[in-house]
Amino acid sequence: MEERYARHYALDGFGKEAQQKLASANVLLVGCGGLGCPAAIYLVSNAIGNLTIVDPDVVSISNLHRQVLFNEGDVGNPKVEAAATKLRNMNSGIHISTIRDFVEVENVRDLVRSHDVVIDASDNFRTRYLLNDACVLEGKTLVYGAVDGFEGQVSIFNVPNEDGSRGPNYRDLFPDPPKPGTVQNCAEGGVMGAIPGLIGQLQAIEVIKYLTGTGELLTGRLLIYDMRDAETRSIKYSSRPDVQITELSPIEGYAAQCMDREITWQELSEWPQGSFDLIDVREEDEHERMNAGGLNIPIGELDNYLKDRTGSSRIVFYCQSGMRSAQALEEAQRMGLDTFHVRGGINSFEF
Repeated sequence: MEERYARHYALDGFGKEAQQKLASANVLLVGCGGLGCPAAIYLVSNAIGNLTIVDPDVVSISNLHRQVLFNEGDVGNPKVEAAATKLRNMNSGIHISTIRDFVEVENVRDLVRSHDVVIDASDNFRTRYLLNDACVLEGKTLVYGAVDGFEGQVSIFNVPNEDGSRGPNYRDLFPDPPKPGTVQNCAEGGVMGAIPGLIGQLQAIEVIKYLTGTGELLTGRLLIYDMRDAETRSIKYSSRPDVQITELSPIEGYAAQCMDREITWQELSEWPQGSFDLIDVREEDEHERMNAGGLNIPIGELDNYLKDRTGSSRIVFYCQSGMRSAQALEEAQRMGLDTFHVRGGINSFEF
């Protein structure tokens, strides 16, 4: 171990004491995708002692251009298992735990409570707000990262102050989530593969700084990097007196992920013909470019269709990646309809 971390020991103001703090830390990483993979690599290589990885998904071929822990042989395998195998081979001295599940109201506080710091490497607003609120309620620090196209951003929330108070949290920066369907995810809007790599590394750096007391944290500052002009900018923000978090309140309109109502294209192909109605909830131009058949009813028009629906057959929704179809599933279930949605959407369909 002395030789492995010799370059850390040589750093002025870091040394063995800081390295020991890393070795005794418990870090929760939520999401093992474009952000989570590089964050995990640098945490493990820098000797974070205990790392818990949470992700419900499996590896798909479209992940490989940015999720650098995986290769073609991992396609179809659970992300947490594939990642843990690679990470253990990188550093046998790290204890890695895996949880293949969604972060939901029922489990988020227990997950957060048992760790020193949490990394939000998720890709949806429901998880981000749940993690933030749980960290505030449990008194834990949250390291945030997000990507959009050619741009990425990172910050750190709920950092303890000397007087015992806590710094600003995610809701101080973004009090209200965008309306469902108004913000594309990376499957729909695209992402430059190297951008999550950079942001994930920055998240790992913030974790290391926080745990060792090294340098100045990004608390109260949102760091934004835009690849197109190679510019970085920093936006300052502060705690808002009108933001008070006293309980977990899942944001409305964003579907809870229900694994028992998710199916694959393969599973759907085994259902009898005529036993279900297939509905593409993407926009008309998306459906025209590429589709897997069925009706095209954009999610913004779906409510009227469901209210006027006369058929009694089961409904199966799909979209580009599974996010919008999950929202459609939630809406239809509220109406008491027998519904499913296709996990992975068009991205997992074999044409």
